[in-house]
Amino acid sequence: MVFIHNKNIWPAYIPPQKDELFSSWLCRLSAEHQVKVYTFLKIYFKNSSSFLARNIDLLKPSEIIDGIINHALLDKQQIDNLFLTSYEGIIFEKANCQTYTTGLLPLGIFNQKRINFGTLYCSSCLSKPIPYFKKQWRLSISLVCLECNVRLKEKCDNCKRPVMYHLTNQSINTSDVIYPLSLKYCQCGYDLSKTNTKDMLPTMIEIEYQKFINQTIKDGYNNISSFSFLFFEGFIMLITKYLSSAKNNPFREKLLLHYAKETIPCKKKDFGLWPIDSRRLAITDVFPLFENYPYTLDEFLNKNKISKSYIRNDNNYPYWLLKLFP
Repeated sequence: MVFIHNKNIWPAYIPPQKDELFSSWLCRLSAEHQVKVYTFLKIYFKNSSSFLARNIDLLKPSEIIDGIINHALLDKQQIDNLFLTSYEGIIFEKANCQTYTTGLLPLGIFNQKRINFGTLYCSSCLSKPIPYFKKQWRLSISLVCLECNVRLKEKCDNCKRPVMYHLTNQSINTSDVIYPLSLKYCQCGYDLSKTNTKDMLPTMIEIEYQKFINQTIKDGYNNISSFSFLFFEGFIMLITKYLSSAKNNPFREKLLLHYAKETIPCKKKDFGLWPIDSRRLAITDVFPLFENYPYTLDEFLNKNKISKSYIRNDNNYPYWLLKLFP
């Protein structure tokens, strides 16, 4: 018999899955214990009454960490990997819990509900024996699930609302629920895994893009930048400028002329608030500029005389982009 010192392991403990987001694991844990998420939090975590109304995957409250340490068979590194802060130094330099964090999809939290489409999902992944939500599905730069070869979705096909898996059983009387509940169901009751994947097949450029992004995240660098978060900063900067409504925008004009497959309407909101279809079109128009870096991008900027002032007015550029401007 194995004795675990000072550990009061949850009676229905289940381990997190590969790349699983903390809130997803929390919902699966509560379902295994046959209680609602709010009840599970109240029993095992101190001062947890407001956690569902906060972005706990980014905030990583100390009460949550202490609770996991006391009740789970996980080391500190495994615990840290459950949270979006594990992307610090990879997607972004430092997480900003007050405003917008580059590369993350904002949830738009109102009480316990989510206003923005801040959680993506792969319908094929949710059809597997253990459906769960991944950290990478909270990234604005994610478009494709390479494991299933399908495009990611951002809303329920039935109710058209953002995915809020923590609310799946909130309004249900526990005495009438058959446990364990599955995260493949939307809060409206619709099965999110039922999407026709034939209509969700990615293009070759989308696949190439996602492979490049995934490898960059894994390595923490790429052939463009020694620091991946600086690459993502500049990459998102160019995409945002591409759909900027600024009157004098030669970057958009020349890209539409030479690379775009169709005209995409301008966006006034932050990149993470764009519909996923707009992000997909913009990304696949900008991404070809990075082929054979730095030559293609350098030629595009210099041939079209696009100076740094056309992208943004300050000098806050990542080094790999700044050196290319004419």
